[in-house]
Amino acid sequence: MNNTHDSIIISVLGNKVLLKHIISFQKEQRDIHISLGEIKGALHLYKHFNDTQTIIDYGYHSLLSDRIKSGHHLRFNASSAESLCRKVTDIDIFTTVYNDKRIYFTNPKLLLTAIQFGNLTALITLLKQVYPVDLANHYTIDDLIDKAVTSYQYDIAKFLIDEFCSSNNNNNNEESSESIPTLKERFQDRAKQIFENPNIQGLPFTNLIFLSASTLDGIELILQQFKIYFPSVQELQFDVDQYFSNAVNDNSYPMTKWIQQLYCLCKVYGLIESVDQFHRQCDELLQRSISKSNEIIENYKTVTATLVDNIVKPDLQTMNNFVQLTMLIKLCNDGNFPIVETHDIKHILQRSTSHAYIIPFLLDIVLESKTFNIILQDLLDSSPSFDGVIIGCLYNLPSGLWSQTVYLLQFSHWIRQIKIAIIKGDLLKLKTLLSDSNFNIGADQSSMSVLIKLAIDNEKINIFEYLIVEKGAVDKNIWKTIGVIGNSSFLQLLCKSPPNNDFNSLKKMFKLVHKEAISSDLIDPIRYIFDQYEEYEKMYWYDAINSGSIEMIGLYLNRFRHNEELILSHIKTAIEHGQIEIYQLLVDNLKGTLINDRLTPNIEPESQEDELYPMYLYRLKHESIN
Repeated sequence: MNNTHDSIIISVLGNKVLLKHIISFQKEQRDIHISLGEIKGALHLYKHFNDTQTIIDYGYHSLLSDRIKSGHHLRFNASSAESLCRKVTDIDIFTTVYNDKRIYFTNPKLLLTAIQFGNLTALITLLKQVYPVDLANHYTIDDLIDKAVTSYQYDIAKFLIDEFCSSNNNNNNEESSESIPTLKERFQDRAKQIFENPNIQGLPFTNLIFLSASTLDGIELILQQFKIYFPSVQELQFDVDQYFSNAVNDNSYPMTKWIQQLYCLCKVYGLIESVDQFHRQCDELLQRSISKSNEIIENYKTVTATLVDNIVKPDLQTMNNFVQLTMLIKLCNDGNFPIVETHDIKHILQRSTSHAYIIPFLLDIVLESKTFNIILQDLLDSSPSFDGVIIGCLYNLPSGLWSQTVYLLQFSHWIRQIKIAIIKGDLLKLKTLLSDSNFNIGADQSSMSVLIKLAIDNEKINIFEYLIVEKGAVDKNIWKTIGVIGNSSFLQLLCKSPPNNDFNSLKKMFKLVHKEAISSDLIDPIRYIFDQYEEYEKMYWYDAINSGSIEMIGLYLNRFRHNEELILSHIKTAIEHGQIEIYQLLVDNLKGTLINDRLTPNIEPESQEDELYPMYLYRLKHESIN
């Protein structure tokens, strides 16, 4: 970011009136567009993201470099290095993490991982690596190019050929230069290999082409070579079911990426005569869906004499993109839409915006094989306003079933409003809703526990206190959730509520909290237990070491007196689990004590692919100094 952008942001943040308006607007948008499925997740605070794998899974890659630069602990191991080479392509983020955690980059297969997933940033970095292991020495350039070709990574293959083969050509004669296959020839040879031996590839090769990080030009070139041996889409073994599932589940890529790939396939195989005409057909389908949606809402208002939620402003472009994706899938599947798996429904709704306007289209084309009962809960969780749920319930429903379904809708709306009140921390609204004589959430403890968990996930302690004091519905999952969130205020309140006010009744529950908190590297609940209950067992050292939690180990070292033998046993545990940071912290705690002869011998693992190889190298370097 340049200085101009920095100064603009600082000016905005420094303007209290403008900042207040921005925050109010964002809160208003959140309240209007609330989607329960997106907000229910427990992980949402900075403190919750301290593990490399979790951060990468959520796609918050900038947090990796931020934690390192700010001095916060970032849990990392050999598996984390592989995940980094798979997913993190931003050069600044990758370089920051790599420089700080380089000791973990010892597995030569990291080069192949970077190539397989099209991570040019990781590949360039690892090719230059000398310490701790010279990874490039384990493969020839031909090995790496072949890996790129069999992974359908056009741009990686092009880089390797341009970087290494072209420079060699300058020193060779014309005859040897001509013997080096071109990129086009390499992919044509790959197509021939699969044609002659279809079983050499695990997944359908077409899907692997699309899953690669290749540019559209690269994908088009690859498909053209395959068309020589596979002249029709049917022969191409394109798994449209899997492709559609990938498109709706993988939020790390915009929908346009999946659409453009399908257009590329249609272009190579001549499936679309006129792209403009195809666009017009998609526009007409969306407009038809919008008209049906408005008609049903108006009928609902007339029959029930009630108002529905204000219709959220539609994101027509996203809806149109989803219509294009759907119709392209049908086009590539002989005009048939694949059967949708039940577990994909929620993601389909979310990727298509879940707006009321898109629901008729989804029910006609995408979800026609699913019954309403299967779709309802996902609609309740995903729709930004309740009108989408109304459309889903009443669309194509015979008039004789309207009265029964309307009651179900009203009850579902009541439950939804309760959840929204909890998420917003609106205690007055919650009390009003729960006192409604027309509906009853029932005495089922599990139903109330769902609401309590929602309050914990969104850290609404006023709601939490009301539900556990007034309703008294607490099960062991509530204790686990507190451990996951890591908020000691909730734990303190729960401990003081009958019958949880003595240590013996709390002991088993503390273990549940402790297990979740330690795996999440959140020490606040554990610190509270230590402060309040001297009887608390001090038997969780090994859990803390296994988790790689620096703060947890620091808490133990500050609270308890341990003799050298006990510390040494913990150091051995850290060595066995490859926890370099924990190992160093415990060694520093015994500063001035000669311990090398009292530890297990530092034996080199049989392979550099062993996850304990980084620990071996670290000990080799640092124990020689000591």
